[in-house]
Amino acid sequence: KKVVKAAEETAAPAVEEGSMLSVSEKDVPVVASGFEEYKEYDITQNKTRYTVMDQVVLDMIKLEQPVHFDVICQRLCKLLGREKVTSVVQNSILTVLKRNDRKLLHTDDFYCLADGVSDYKVRTAGSRQIKYISGDEISKGILYVLQNNIGMTTQELVTETAKAFGFKRIGPNIEENIKYAMDYLVQNGIIYTNEDKVFVK
Repeated sequence: KKVVKAAEETAAPAVEEGSMLSVSEKDVPVVASGFEEYKEYDITQNKTRYTVMDQVVLDMIKLEQPVHFDVICQRLCKLLGREKVTSVVQNSILTVLKRNDRKLLHTDDFYCLADGVSDYKVRTAGSRQIKYISGDEISKGILYVLQNNIGMTTQELVTETAKAFGFKRIGPNIEENIKYAMDYLVQNGIIYTNEDKVFVK
């Protein structure tokens, strides 16, 4: 199947092959009041750089999945003795990820535990920029919003989805990513439009 890739700040998003997560109507999170709160892995429980990094990385992925490679590096760089992400940090994290490749699923730099996909929930953005929210998660968020707001226009759906993720301002990158996720859902027959109104099939 295809997956919508979250756009970089300076690049247009794209539809890529190989989804770690499948999106369908049944995947809409059962959360009456909205998306779950995004929880960050607490690195203070691992203050020493001599902590076994493999377990730290796996624990972080388990809590925050799907989580972007850049976010893993940003969060764990201090455990590697660096104040910011450097090539040393990136290479160290990549080594850990490759060493645990059989335990992981990854697409477009987003990582999940291979046995944890069923635990996946749509979360608020929290501290994440839109480019660090996977296309799958955005698609699931759109479905949740749409099923709770029948017959929305395209622009209303974009606005309400952004709000549900917790974005106070809707810039071009946010709108672009949400619309690409909407296109993915339309192309895969999960939602459809009728006179600028969007519906779940």
